[in-house]
Amino acid sequence: MANHRGGSGNFAEDRERASEAGKK
Repeated sequence: MANHRGGSGNFAEDRERASEAGKK
């Protein structure tokens, strides 16, 4: 859905960052 922003290999990094941002 929103992984098209980074493409096909950036979505993994974005997911990890979103998880950390949502936890804090």
